[in-house]
Amino acid sequence: MDPDADDLRRQIEHLIARTRAAQRRAEELRLDAAVSRRRVEERETDTLRRLERQWANSEKLGDLGRNPPTRSHADPGGLADAGLRAALALTGADMGNVQLLDRATGALTIVADHGFQQPFLDFFAVVDDDSSVCGRAMVTRKAVAVRDIGQDRLLSGTPEFRVLREAGVRAVYSAPLLDRYGTVLGVLSVHRRGRHEWTRQDHLLLRLLSRHLGDLLSTTDPEPE
Repeated sequence: MDPDADDLRRQIEHLIARTRAAQRRAEELRLDAAVSRRRVEERETDTLRRLERQWANSEKLGDLGRNPPTRSHADPGGLADAGLRAALALTGADMGNVQLLDRATGALTIVADHGFQQPFLDFFAVVDDDSSVCGRAMVTRKAVAVRDIGQDRLLSGTPEFRVLREAGVRAVYSAPLLDRYGTVLGVLSVHRRGRHEWTRQDHLLLRLLSRHLGDLLSTTDPEPE
């Protein structure tokens, strides 16, 4: 047998064996990733369910959790204030605000706030685009978490960045308030003075709170005729 041909055959067989081994390993990793992802999803679902069970009994939530209003006497401003107080208590954030959507103008307006001075409130009195964190949450209908405004490329060099910095804000989390059909009713935002890695628990708590607040706010809409 030709030694060169025999050597070439061995190289080809070795290459085939390595390729098959790599394929098996890739399949094992894919299965491991799927199992890990499923376990994470199961833990998140379990955590969310436990939070929901604890919701009505949490002292930090006050009347927002225990006594949901009926359509006949619900007050959007009062609900927004209660929701904001609950968000600050649950997350330990330093500041926050709730904006509701003005359907006539398509803009967000502040109806409840905590920890801010007038310059901030004046600047964000009306938000009608996605140049701010709350505006992004409104437009995308998804929560937006910024751990450090100084590292957020969309805020860099903007008037919004300047106002946030002057207000002492370093980290922001904005969650849209949606009704059951996915329509935006407003935005709930919490702010921290220091850089903050928003945790999975932060996401779950604010997800649950914003969903509950959105449900309550939807009861303030007029009855259909």
